[in-house]
Amino acid sequence: MLVYSGGYTTPYMLSSLEKLNSLVDATPGFYKSQTAWDLSCLGLNCKSGAGDIYGIPNDQGTYGLFYNKSLFKKAGIAAPPKTYNQLLADCKKFKAKGILPLAYGDRDGYSTDNWVTYDYSSYMAPGDIAKVDAQKMKYADPKLVKPLQALVKFKQQGCVNADASTHENNDANTYFTSGKAAMVQMFPFVIKSCEQALGTKLGLTSLPQSGPAIPAGPRPTRSTTG
Repeated sequence: MLVYSGGYTTPYMLSSLEKLNSLVDATPGFYKSQTAWDLSCLGLNCKSGAGDIYGIPNDQGTYGLFYNKSLFKKAGIAAPPKTYNQLLADCKKFKAKGILPLAYGDRDGYSTDNWVTYDYSSYMAPGDIAKVDAQKMKYADPKLVKPLQALVKFKQQGCVNADASTHENNDANTYFTSGKAAMVQMFPFVIKSCEQALGTKLGLTSLPQSGPAIPAGPRPTRSTTG
């Protein structure tokens, strides 16, 4: 069955799932052939295959920053931001031209959740998620607090639509594809619809981050079969 991984799988479904270690081990090299295993294991830590495995990673995804090249040109901005500080500086330039800098759909909290989850990767070291799960890292730890504090500035400085809290996440796409917003954070599966709406105006790049380190490679976001 296809389920959301990590915090959804192990706390809420563990009693209904069978450990898959013996099945994984039955195919030599299978464990090493897949990535993002920790989301499928007890304590979010597969321990290189020695931990309790309850799911098999079947896909990976990441968020991207979709941007409107035409609106960037209108605002006099040469390239998309690579850091939060750059994004906040660009925000002022967009607003000065009457352009919504960043489309947000936060009625259910998804825009905030998606941004902050991605930004954790610029603060968290390998093994830190397991520490949180084991209550060895408190939610007040700077590694967890700083990404959210940085993200709050998006709303404080008026970089997102004022009605963000009344719109669902997908509504942010409408702001962007209609040409009202310069940027939106979304999954790659909306590329086609954005291309149809914006054509050559569409740009796509990695998301800016607020932390000191930007690890290479994709950020796993979901899902497992168990």
